Amino acid sequence: MKKMIGMCVTSCLLLGSMGAVAAQADKPEAHPIPVPIASTPQDSFNKMNYILVVNGKPLQDRSVYSSENELMIPLRSLTEALDYKVTWNQEKKTVELQQAAQWFSLTIGEDRYNVARMLVQLGKAPELKNGRTYVPLSFAEKVLKMRTKVDETGVITISASEDAVQNMLQTDGVITEVKDLESSNKLLYVMGKAITPNGHSSIALNIDDKTEIIDGVTSKPLTAKDIKNNMKVQAFYSPKLTKSLPPQGHAERIVVFQQLGKVTGTVTEIREDKDNTLVHVDGDSDNKIENDVVLGFNEETTVLSVDGKTITKEQVKKGDKVTAYYGPIMTMSLPPISNANTVILETK
Repeated sequence: MKKMIGMCVTSCLLLGSMGAVAAQADKPEAHPIPVPIASTPQDSFNKMNYILVVNGKPLQDRSVYSSENELMIPLRSLTEALDYKVTWNQEKKTVELQQAAQWFSLTIGEDRYNVARMLVQLGKAPELKNGRTYVPLSFAEKVLKMRTKVDETGVITISASEDAVQNMLQTDGVITEVKDLESSNKLLYVMGKAITPNGHSSIALNIDDKTEIIDGVTSKPLTAKDIKNNMKVQAFYSPKLTKSLPPQGHAERIVVFQQLGKVTGTVTEIREDKDNTLVHVDGDSDNKIENDVVLGFNEETTVLSVDGKTITKEQVKKGDKVTAYYGPIMTMSLPPISNANTVILETK
């Protein structure tokens, strides 16, 4: 988990310090401008405001914090979302968790987590802050046996180890197209990363009045009218899919985050950095620097072929045509610099 926090910090340093990739000879010289970085409500480089998403549902609790390079998460909010009974002993400063035959206990200030009467160390003791118990994020993975993921914008996803939500499939990515259907229904095309084993990197999903749509920032319910192109989403859907390309099915739940930036153009330069690959995209392939974007390819970047197959970042070459979704954080330099979320290689 320290690696994930380090990635967030690295992304910040990347966006704040690296200069723009050199422009082509017939473009004016680009001069990065040292100004504050634009952000959405959950993004802050000085104090990251994290969002907890548990089994596809964002929690109202926004009290995640960092302590000694470890993310600390609210124990009661997490475990009650997973239907655990939580018992606090004020005198002993201990917490007991129980769900059916599963039983765990922990003591504030002691890096000894009692798992089925066996002690497990996580390298970080539970802490009491403002009258609430916090545990390291690794508690979810190593004690509760959940899967965890932290992205560069502060979204923390915690999901069941087998499937993200019961028998649902999950894809995290971006909405590339929205089509209106009858009776206010919509058809979404989502491209990104398959999270569950049988999920798809490219999927078409029908949204109707049975689809649960949630704002990942506020946890408030949304409607199909709120769904827009270029939105970053977590999509949960039934395994009953057509055999078309892309497969098509019904969206059970859509968790909506930020609206990302989009650029379509030609790759003019690729440069290797310490932790990222920097890719200069000539927006609209028009040789006008004001339409360009410098993209940081990192371990969170998903690269797909135009037919939705996952490919490696190394397959993107100078001269290739791409469509890239980036952000939501970007510098206000010329050209702007931002981390790439999803990149579609259009050159065959």
